[in-house]
Amino acid sequence: MKHWTHLVFFWGAVGCTGTLNPVTDDILDNPDDGLSADPLCESFIDDDGQEFFIEGATRYLVVDFDIKGEEVTGTLQYLLFANEEWKEYGEDDCQVLWVASGTTSEETGACGACNQHLSINYALDLTQTNCPSEFYEGLEQASESYDVLFRGNGDEATIYWSGSGGTFTDNAWATKKRVWGHTDPACAWFGSSN
Repeated sequence: MKHWTHLVFFWGAVGCTGTLNPVTDDILDNPDDGLSADPLCESFIDDDGQEFFIEGATRYLVVDFDIKGEEVTGTLQYLLFANEEWKEYGEDDCQVLWVASGTTSEETGACGACNQHLSINYALDLTQTNCPSEFYEGLEQASESYDVLFRGNGDEATIYWSGSGGTFTDNAWATKKRVWGHTDPACAWFGSSN
């Protein structure tokens, strides 16, 4: 099985700032609601300030885990919202989806202040995947561990990479039955300058 750590470098820092209003353990059917393309991903500007219109997309990672006792199930989505150049190249918005299964415990990793630890195994679901194969080749099976910090008295949370202690996302929510969240928008570039 592959480990997700190397994907952080491939995908870079990702995330989003949608608005969610969770009020019970059973709400929010779609944690990817409100996610969309970032206009800043329509063109690439280099260090010299020169603008290039190249194939790219706005990217997000979205997690949604259900918890029953110590058992965890759910999904990980890699969402791409195509810019106009990538659409002209023949691509469109797409997703890669992995089915998640694992366990939860209170023994956290690098995040000593966290409340919950999730050990997750991922398996690619090709029936729910429509991105080009280069976005998932070699990643059909993978694993990752997360630590979850419950913030304040509500259900807002932060999800950390358990091994490094780095932040996966502050755009997260957690209850005793569910952990879900999405990363901030980031630009992914696939083409060369035109």
